[in-house]
This record gives sequence, structure tokens and C-alpha cells, in this order.
Amino acid sequence: MSYSFMWVVTTALMLSSTQMADAVAEWRLTVRTLNFLPKWDRVFRNDDDKYQVDSDKRQAKFAHLTTTIARKFPNVETLVINDYWLTDSMLETLLSYTPRVRKLDLGHIQHKLTKHSIRIICTSVPHLEFLKLCSNQLDNTCMAALFDKYFNIKSLVLRSCWNVSNLGVQCVTKSSSSLREFQLVGSKVTDRGIQLLVDACTHLEVVDVSHSNKITDNTAQTIAKGCSELKSLKLNGCRQLTDATLAHVSTCSHLHTLEVSSCKNITDDGMTSIAQGRCDMLRHLNISSCSKITDEGILALTSMCTNLESIDMSILCNITYRAFNSIGTLCPRLTVLNLGSLKIGYKALVDIAKCVNLRTLNLCRCRNVNDNGMIHVATGCTHLTHLNLNYCNNVTNESIILVSLKCTHLEHIALVGCVHVGDMALLMLMMSCDKLNSFFLNECPKISTELHNIAWKKHMAWSSEQLDV
Repeated sequence: MSYSFMWVVTTALMLSSTQMADAVAEWRLTVRTLNFLPKWDRVFRNDDDKYQVDSDKRQAKFAHLTTTIARKFPNVETLVINDYWLTDSMLETLLSYTPRVRKLDLGHIQHKLTKHSIRIICTSVPHLEFLKLCSNQLDNTCMAALFDKYFNIKSLVLRSCWNVSNLGVQCVTKSSSSLREFQLVGSKVTDRGIQLLVDACTHLEVVDVSHSNKITDNTAQTIAKGCSELKSLKLNGCRQLTDATLAHVSTCSHLHTLEVSSCKNITDDGMTSIAQGRCDMLRHLNISSCSKITDEGILALTSMCTNLESIDMSILCNITYRAFNSIGTLCPRLTVLNLGSLKIGYKALVDIAKCVNLRTLNLCRCRNVNDNGMIHVATGCTHLTHLNLNYCNNVTNESIILVSLKCTHLEHIALVGCVHVGDMALLMLMMSCDKLNSFFLNECPKISTELHNIAWKKHMAWSSEQLDV
């Protein structure tokens, strides 16, 4: 259901009769999720200088439109604000119109949130249970303010919080009885901080302390021993972690998501630990940029973890075609596969084509991918919705036309830098794939400017009608 239907149509209906106005007003009282507030670039899309924050007049117009919509939905319990142009005054006004909010998502407003924003939240939202923020201005005093106010937080998601340390994490323990999800990405937290958290919050199901450079394998041991209900663990970019981390994690029998990308010290031994452990429920795995993992690690993993649905193996420089026979044969549930920047070609794609349930395939910068391999993918993976072939320089019209004919469910295709793909391929995609709404076609010299513009307009027209509600 589009934003146009939600707002423009219902507003028009309200003007048609008193009875209809009453019906629409009553319906609006039933809305519990407000995630369709307008975006700045949509409001000022037709203005030449839409990216210039040049006037109080524009800010006032945008604030008025946003708050006018918000005030029509007073019973909202989930509020999602994802526009960069939000100011503290707008935030305060929006929250004043939505006093019943329990779930507040400001995770897309990077670096705009301030300490004053935290004070506004604490003052305006009395029943908060879920909070998502992204700001490098948050620190331990902000954490103290939040958890002096809220004792029943169930989910806390904080990103780019470089100034939050163990002292801030200690404040979180006041919500120990209710906290189920804890994400603190990019912080100064150490093993001691995680120990304090886990000792107090014994029902954690989701933990993400990615890009926390001070934590070691001891953190993994603490989480594995103290979080018996753990379902998701993300430790991306934690540079000090080794295979010992995966040995500890392998004991988590409820784990379905594991991410350890850019952990450079993880090797095949870590993969073997996961395979031989108790992670029978593992569905999603991210090991991108773990450069010491080879074919042997992938073979060990896929031989035992046969329920995998999503694997990110991008930038694994020691992976060859040998790993993919096991993936194609033993992972029948696989729907997402990220192979960006791998040195793979025809043989690997023949095996990938056996993953008949694949929905998303990323082959970005796989320089050896060519038409011969892509023909197998198009024929075998007919349910693809997202395909990334950026900088696959050997792909031509031939395979893209076959993709358009076989993969008719495509919604997104990226062909940046595919210098041999031209107008005929793009025309076939537009004609055959009715759901295709997202094109990335830069650096394709054989695609004419005229056709490129038509594709872009198609994408923009679709986007304007698909604002989330």
C-alpha cells in the first residue's frame, strides 16, 4: 500500500462527505505503525536547488507537512523517522503528537542526533520499549539519561557510538529483566563491559558489538556461556578475534545468525568448529573479508550446516570453484549468496546454478564471470529477484537477455561497468521483468543516454509510489 493511497486518497475522501470523513478519521485511530512520513527529497523533488539547505521557509514547509501527518495518527505505537533533515524541534513536535510510542526508530538519521535529542526523547516518550539511534554524539551521559528514565527496554540498537564505553554499558544493566536485543556498533566497550552486560541481562537473544576493537575472544566466551537463548551474534570488524571465538560460539544451540566479517584471524579451523558444534539451526552466515578461510573451511562448514539460507563470502581471496560444488549440492535452502570480488568463473557458476531457490546473487567484481557461466545461472536460478553484476566486464547482451527471459521475478539489477551490455539487453529487461524497479547502469557506454533516462524515470516513478507505510 503506497503513501499516495494512505494520505492523498484518504484526505480526498474525507472531503467528499461527513460520513466518509468520520470513517477515515476512525480508521486513522487504528493505525499503530507510522513509517510513511515524507522525505525531504520527495517534497522538493522538482526544485533545482533541492539539496541546498538554504532557507527557513523550506524547513518550515517540511516541518509543517510532517507534523500535520503525524498528528492525524495519535495512537501510533511504532514511529520510524528516516529523513536526514530532522531537527530537534521537529522531533519534539512529532513526539508530542505520538505519546503512545513504544518503538522509536531513528537509526537512519546518522550524526544528526544530539544530547538534546536524548533529553527530548526522555521527556516525550514515557513508555519506550524499543530504541534505535545512530549518532557519534552519544556518550556515557546519554546512556545514563536513557536508563535513568527507562527500565523496561526490550531492544536497544545504537550505531556509530564511538564515545560509549563500559560505563555506558553498565547503565544498560538497569533493564536487565527485560532486555532481549543489544546492539552497540562502533564503541569503546571492552571484555569487561560485555561481562557486566551478560551477568545482568540473562535473556539476551540478539547481540551485536561489531567494530568494537577492544574486545577479544573472552567476549565470545562470556556470551556463549551467559546467553543460553542467543539467536543472533554479530562481531564484524572485531580485529582481535581468532578461531577461539568460533569454538566458543559453536556451543550456542539456538544460534541462527552469525557474522564475523573482517575478522582477519579466523581460519578454516574456526569453520570446522562451527561445523562440528551445536549450531544446527544456523541460517545466516557472514564471513566476508576473512582472508584466511579457504575451500577447506567452506567444505567443512557446508557438509554439516545444510540449513543455511544466506552466506556472505565476499572478498575471500583464497576461495576457488571447489567450494561451490558443496554449496550447490548441500545447501538446498540457500536464498542469498554474496560472492563479491571472488576469483570464480564458469565452473563455480555451474554449481551455483544448482541453488534453485536463490533470490539474491551478488557477483560484483567477479572479473572471470562471463556469458557461458551466466547462462547456467539464468537457467537454474529462475527465482532471482536481486542480481548484482557490477564490473563483470565479460558479460554481454547475450546472457542479460537470457536473464530477462528466465528470471522474470527480477526487482533489482546492477550492471555498473558492464561495458559490453547495451540497449537491447536493457530493453528486454524492461519488457520481460514487470517487477523490475531498480537499475544501476553507470559506466555502460553501449547503453544510450535516451534509454538510460527512460529506465531511470521508470525507477523514479515506481519509487514515488512505493513509500513505505
